[in-house]
Amino acid sequence: MQQLSHSEIADKLSLSEQTIKNQLSLGLKTLKEKLDKVIWLLMLLFTN
Repeated sequence: MQQLSHSEIADKLSLSEQTIKNQLSLGLKTLKEKLDKVIWLLMLLFTN
């Protein structure tokens, strides 16, 4: 797995660096929301 900077990703995809930052931020927010739901479900299943 390569670790690229926002600038390097933007260059490779021909997108602006701000677009990359926005999309990464949105992806992390969505991932956190989904994981939060899974954690609550797991807590409900294993605390009974």
